[in-house]
Amino acid sequence: MKPANWDVRIYFVDRGSTDGTSEAIGSLGLNVKISFADSSCSVARAMHQAEQSIDHEYDVCLWLNDHVVVFQDTYKRLEEFRLQYPSSILIPQLGNPETGELTSGGYELTPGVEFRCEHKYAERLPVDIDTFDSNLVLIPQSAANSIGSVNPDFTDFYSGIDYGLRAKRKRIRAVALPGFFGTCQTAPVFVASNRRDALRHLHSTIGQPITQQIQFLVRHASWRWPINLLVPYLRILFNKTA
Repeated sequence: MKPANWDVRIYFVDRGSTDGTSEAIGSLGLNVKISFADSSCSVARAMHQAEQSIDHEYDVCLWLNDHVVVFQDTYKRLEEFRLQYPSSILIPQLGNPETGELTSGGYELTPGVEFRCEHKYAERLPVDIDTFDSNLVLIPQSAANSIGSVNPDFTDFYSGIDYGLRAKRKRIRAVALPGFFGTCQTAPVFVASNRRDALRHLHSTIGQPITQQIQFLVRHASWRWPINLLVPYLRILFNKTA
């Protein structure tokens, strides 16, 4: 349920659905603007399209991907934290509905030559994080205006991480909120039977296409980007799990 003081406008991108989703949403009487894309449209490009269709001033923008299931009190809790952190990006954590493990939330960068980030779990109190994924995120308009839009050319793998690191560069605080606010299944772990399959998966749209690896690493890994570009290929060569 949404808080009483929220005036919600929904920007929905239909990525080629054939089950009447858009018609059903349009019939609910919500304040919704529906735009369309084909089924090959990535989540990042759909998010960019939705952002570009916003035609009014707002206090906060909520990213919500279609595979996220929020709890009934999620928006009430978000409003409470929004009042505490009015200028910060808020990242509600999501868990696996079967195991209870953290599946979506904030990340911290790990030290070393290799560019890596690992989930940082907020257990009882909010914690500052370096970046985040894009499943459920609350962004003040002031932050969105400073950072800009989601990069539509990135895969889902890179889009949220890139946005969070761009926020960090602008010195915009990002905070992971404690506990879970909903559930989100992770994609099945891909296990390649040979190096050719591993390379094919790495270069796929759900992997890390090399042009996007270069763009991301040049932007965020500074002088280390050539080293980091080689890392997944060395793992495949030596048959190690990425």
